[in-house]
Amino acid sequence: MTVGWMIFLFVIPIVVLWGALLIDLVRRNDITLAKKLLWGGFTLATAEFGAIVYILMRPIRYPEDGVGAGAENDVVEQLLEAVETGDSSALSSARNTALSRFND
Repeated sequence: MTVGWMIFLFVIPIVVLWGALLIDLVRRNDITLAKKLLWGGFTLATAEFGAIVYILMRPIRYPEDGVGAGAENDVVEQLLEAVETGDSSALSSARNTALSRFND
């Protein structure tokens, strides 16, 4: 196997995974800066093992939780209900409400 293929198969996916995890760490607002630094160091130091541990330990978030940036629970519920019923006018209205609250 040539060096180019080894980089393509191993190095690039690891770098992409690290990048995604570090971006996720920076964006999280449910943990302190110290924990972010510890997770980042652990993930970078232990390669794939650290990435897998971080992914398994990270809390799962769903749209129903109203976790979106600036979203409130009632807007999320309206969006989900409009999607479930397939009502395009309700979906458009809920979308506009969510966007207006986000921009405020």
